[in-house]
Amino acid sequence: MSPEFGEQLIFKAVQSTEAGAGSPVDLLSDRELEVLQLLGKGGSTRSIARRCITIETHRAHIKEKLGFKESEEMVKFAIDWVAQQS
Repeated sequence: MSPEFGEQLIFKAVQSTEAGAGSPVDLLSDRELEVLQLLGKGGSTRSIARRCITIETHRAHIKEKLGFKESEEMVKFAIDWVAQQS
């Protein structure tokens, strides 16, 4: 895990604790959250797979947990979500 991603996880944990109500993204595992972040930064499945061998499994879990029917919906959400984090 990159130091930048680790910092974001800590921020996410503090933010959700302070807010009292979690985001649907809070349902994701750390690895799924990392994959979502990489998708939102424009990473392709191939480039992400170099970092995460089980990308398709994580993509499927993300889609299921966040209620997306199509991958395109998930990628659009990931792009918007990463933009909001910046």
